[in-house]
Amino acid sequence: MKAKRIVTLLLVLSMLLSMVFVSNAAYLDPAPTPRLIENAEIAEKLALEGMILLENNGALPISGKSVALFGVGAARTYRGGSGSGDPWNGGLSGGGDPRSNQNPRWNVNIYDAFKKAGYTVTNADYMEDLGARFDKQFGETMGGMDAFRYPEDELTEAQVAEAAEGTDTAIFVIARNAGEGSDRSQTPQNFNVRINGPDQPAVRIEVGDYNLLPKEIENLKLVGAAFENVIVVINCGGQIDTKFFHEIPGLDSLIFMGQAGQEGGAALVKLLSGEVNFSGKTINTWAKNYSDYPAAETFANNDGRGQDERYVEGIYVGYRYFDTAGITPAYPFGYGLSYTDFDIQVLDVQADEETVSVKVKVENTGDYAGKEVVQVYYSAPDGEGGDRPYQTEKPYQELIVYGKTSLLEPGESQVLTLSYNTCDMAYYNEKDEGYALDPGDYILRVGNSSRNTHVAAVLRLEAKVITEKLKNLMHTDWRILEEREPVWSKAEKGWVPYTYEGESQEIMNAKVIDLNASQIETRTHNYSYMDQKVTTYTTDPDYEPETRGYQEMSRNPAAGQDGTLGFTGAMVSYEEEVVVVPKEDITLLDVYKGEKTLEQLVAQMSTYELATLNCGSGWGVWDEHAPIISPNYHSIPGCAAETTRELEDKYGIPFYIVNDGPGGLRVRHKFEATDVTTGEKVTVYNYSTAWPVSIVRAATWNLELLNEFGYAYGKEMEDMGISILLGTSLNIHRDPLCGRNFEYYSEDPRVAGYTVSAITKGLQATPGIGACLKHYAANNQETRRGGGNSVMTERTAREIYLKGFEIAVKSAQPMNIMTSYNLINNIPTADDYNLLVNITRDEWGFEGNIMTDWGGGNSTPAKSMHAGNDFITPGGPAQVRRIMQFVEILPPKFKENGEIDTYLNISASGITKAFDWGGTSLNANGTNIVRAPLGEDYTATLGDEVAGGYHEILVNGERILRSARFSSFRGSKEDAINGGITMSNLQYLTTQYASIEEGGKAILYKCNDYNTSINICRGDLQKSAIANLKVLMQTLGAKKYFAGNSYVNVTPWADSFDLRSYYSVTIEDYEGSEKAVITSPSSVRPAATFEVGVGINNLNQEVYAQDIILTYDADVFEYVSAAGANDNIKILKEDTSTAGKVRLIAANIGGLSETSNKVFDVIFKVKNGVNNTTGSIAITSAKLGVAPEGTVIEAALDSKSILIRDSHPGTDKSALIAAINNAQSLYDASEAGTEPGQYPQEAKDTLYTAINEAKAVRNDSSATQSQIDNAVIALNNAVDIFKASVIKSADLNNDGIIDVGDLAIVAYHYGKDSESTDWDEAKIADMNNDNLIDIADLAYIALRIQE
Repeated sequence: MKAKRIVTLLLVLSMLLSMVFVSNAAYLDPAPTPRLIENAEIAEKLALEGMILLENNGALPISGKSVALFGVGAARTYRGGSGSGDPWNGGLSGGGDPRSNQNPRWNVNIYDAFKKAGYTVTNADYMEDLGARFDKQFGETMGGMDAFRYPEDELTEAQVAEAAEGTDTAIFVIARNAGEGSDRSQTPQNFNVRINGPDQPAVRIEVGDYNLLPKEIENLKLVGAAFENVIVVINCGGQIDTKFFHEIPGLDSLIFMGQAGQEGGAALVKLLSGEVNFSGKTINTWAKNYSDYPAAETFANNDGRGQDERYVEGIYVGYRYFDTAGITPAYPFGYGLSYTDFDIQVLDVQADEETVSVKVKVENTGDYAGKEVVQVYYSAPDGEGGDRPYQTEKPYQELIVYGKTSLLEPGESQVLTLSYNTCDMAYYNEKDEGYALDPGDYILRVGNSSRNTHVAAVLRLEAKVITEKLKNLMHTDWRILEEREPVWSKAEKGWVPYTYEGESQEIMNAKVIDLNASQIETRTHNYSYMDQKVTTYTTDPDYEPETRGYQEMSRNPAAGQDGTLGFTGAMVSYEEEVVVVPKEDITLLDVYKGEKTLEQLVAQMSTYELATLNCGSGWGVWDEHAPIISPNYHSIPGCAAETTRELEDKYGIPFYIVNDGPGGLRVRHKFEATDVTTGEKVTVYNYSTAWPVSIVRAATWNLELLNEFGYAYGKEMEDMGISILLGTSLNIHRDPLCGRNFEYYSEDPRVAGYTVSAITKGLQATPGIGACLKHYAANNQETRRGGGNSVMTERTAREIYLKGFEIAVKSAQPMNIMTSYNLINNIPTADDYNLLVNITRDEWGFEGNIMTDWGGGNSTPAKSMHAGNDFITPGGPAQVRRIMQFVEILPPKFKENGEIDTYLNISASGITKAFDWGGTSLNANGTNIVRAPLGEDYTATLGDEVAGGYHEILVNGERILRSARFSSFRGSKEDAINGGITMSNLQYLTTQYASIEEGGKAILYKCNDYNTSINICRGDLQKSAIANLKVLMQTLGAKKYFAGNSYVNVTPWADSFDLRSYYSVTIEDYEGSEKAVITSPSSVRPAATFEVGVGINNLNQEVYAQDIILTYDADVFEYVSAAGANDNIKILKEDTSTAGKVRLIAANIGGLSETSNKVFDVIFKVKNGVNNTTGSIAITSAKLGVAPEGTVIEAALDSKSILIRDSHPGTDKSALIAAINNAQSLYDASEAGTEPGQYPQEAKDTLYTAINEAKAVRNDSSATQSQIDNAVIALNNAVDIFKASVIKSADLNNDGIIDVGDLAIVAYHYGKDSESTDWDEAKIADMNNDNLIDIADLAYIALRIQE
């Protein structure tokens, strides 16, 4: 019985441990987890494909293994921008740890990466010193959202000359940092920092930004003169001025590294060395001069007016402007060099009224393997009939679709077929209120940048077509927008567009495809919510509907007091409809079951409960300052927010956690937590992946890789227990000085939209995980971001600043959208009904919920909820009360002694208190008299006279508070309540603010009037609550809460919706010449044996023999055997003398001449212990013997990458892998025998069997999650039993001999078991670890007593 009970207890313990790992793993080991190791590989792939080679005069790839490094960014590389987009930010909700940059587990810094790669850095001592100085200042000044910067040194000739003694190659890094809260600057920026220590006077430092500092110029001149090869690396979150590169002698290569995340340093070294080829392309136009950018004169404070930002450039943003205005850029949009050359040839163009398809052949004509991006643009004809010229003008060209090749070896070709919807060439016509195709020629252009395209075809439309009939919903009065300058028109500006030699001839000679306008359908959108009517669900049959409304800032202009144009208020008025439902006890599970509706559920809720449901719980997570771990939960300090936990008991509504952000999960990496099962403090490690920033990811132009990144990111969220990612961010790069451009994607809305769509689809493929698009919309500067007004035309908004969001919503259906702080056309985005309801939900079909940004900017929560903004962040009790007062009269709450009551509130600085004045506030001149009744045992009287002739108001002879200042407390709520929060500046109640009711049983407070200017209904709160619950029901929070419940099926969010396809790209190998090909599985399981086919395709002659060399990753695979694909193929020589290489020479009886010929079946095996990695198998030589001529031809080559991984989307084997690794390590370290510390051979054999059984589940790609989880439980149980079998020493008294003294100890404790009160002392005598001291333990000692 005892033994059986032990097994049962171990099984339960194993199950709990498994729950911890699977549901929300609390990692007590700092070593990287399998997930983080895998995600680091993806982070490096993104960095490798996202860095851009801008210039190369032969210095790259670098030769030799010795380099000199210069610049702060070489020693301490910026891996990302600052603020909420920085996953290792040390401020903001306590998230992250910025000093994690120096953790050797990552490869952030360029200097460290060169050392790891085996390079000699000739000025290593200088790099070490520079890094130490950086770290010192960083540790003393970093905090919050600071964009940390460190000044560059002034180099000396001697210093540079010394570094040049051991190498001819120098790498100079220009580092820039920026982020949330402030924009960048053209000119140098100055900061006061305590560089010599926190107690020392501040020192004024100067750092460069868009332009280089004079000392940076001088440093570059010194380096350029001293080294034969000088490579300049730009480590920045956006563009800088690059004129220096052509002005300073001796500079050879220029790379835009961007801010490439945790693996950025290692990726750069691989690119510079030529181990990997560059394939990134610019996602913005790089101007020769900052003044060339279209918004340069007016951006932010450039014109001294940062509040009202007039987007007078309209649609002419980025390359649309440069190409249309004929301005030559330094580096065009879509541009990037490679170590190899590519030839792009259009094979065919097909088009009809629905689809356009372009077939393109890409051939690698150079000497290095590489990837190329094919870009398809269209030039649309100008239209007629607008009220203003700009309304029907078109830019020179617009990107419509793109695709990236696979890795092409020299001489190898691929064919890309790129297709898009014909109607997506339509523009927004404000006069027609819809999207239109004007008559004329639509010129298709194909190339590898906006300035390297050629005409592929002409599509000719004979008549105008309205493709989608909508309504103008973002109006701007012209007197407002054009108060300073008219909206730009190319005709009025007299621009001469970009052209190139032969363009007109190409257009004349191009294939013409006629499109029939009558065959293009006009879709008229019928709006459902224009009347703004709201339905209130109630259990009160006497509830009376009202006409509701509020005043908002209108777009109608009026003369301001200073003679400038301003805005007047307008009234929003709408009807309330009432639906009465029964009063019932309903839980969320009833809705899952289909027995009740969400409408019925919210009808049961009070105004307080609805407001609480529609708010976050406050800044951070509820246990931010008092972390815990338990068997099925652990705190995640540093997360941005969570939904309420208050409705769990009554309604069965769980909570879920949301978190930043665009660059990685912003969580605290290491913290002390209380283990609730033991009460002990433990150290928890919660590391996250720091991905390359958005501009680097977008610069890959690789939508397949971005989808893979999204999936990996979602799995990391699942591991950590986070449901919603507050990203991705896709505001447009209107100007390079925007401080947050690093976390946005492009100047082009299609690049932004396609990129975010690919990422969102990958991220949301994991059930319970959602993406939140932000910042919606036109959040294009940080200057006055809390209330700046983006003023623009309807066309500008729809074609540029809303388009990326539209693409992502329609094609990926994100779970959430976050509104922005700014106003658009003088209405806060969170309060804009047209933007959120009529456009986003009605036109686009958005099905998720919409949330404010933290604090909401200038929005008003009550207006926001009516306007379709469902969730108020960060929320908290104060925000709940603010919402309630606009729905009903919300009186103050008083204590029994008549004193104003308090409530807890959670802020960024911790837990604090606030006085609960409800919908009013105390005012000595207030006319709203609020009565505070006193309890039975309390009486109010007048006290002493105070200043002003007033008297104190006493209750039972004691003063009572009217106001005070409360401290913030970082700890648990319980500790906060029990003295953690202190008060200061105490102000007591006097007759200035209140009076005593006759009889002394009530205090009459003088207060401000209750709100009447904003009057929304409970239906507005219910509408938001329903949207929030729809999302909540499909989150990871719900999945964990209802685990095991058959009624609850959390599936990938977007699976329930029809998604629109904007493009398709297919890639095929070019079938134009002989090619040796490999066929293989894309993924195999660890330790698996698998077959690889070798074939010869596209034969134009008869082949009778072949000499083929296969190479493979010898660390990953083992070669097993090879055989001819049929009896006529005879392998005559099989050479495996070199590891990682096999040579097969064979004769073909009868010859080969077909288009597709399989010649060999080759068997490989995955090496033992290899998992979660990728290995390659390649044909590196293929010589074909042709008869009867006897000539030899060489075929094109092929390679395949094979993923070794035991899990597939839908299951998570990370816990099983960890359990196997743990068990295997234990097995390997243990020794069989009969001596103390050894294990019985039988126990080792049993553990070995359990490990192999677990591995079988790991290797089974069809294993269900239940089977995986059970395997974890079984293996952990076996491990615990094995640990208990260890042979103990019989020398209990440690005197060096085994005698009756030891036997006496066992006899003393005889009969005790694990439930005995002194078991900790007695268990030394439990020799067989069965939790009972009995005859077996006595015998164990007696048998070992020596003569």
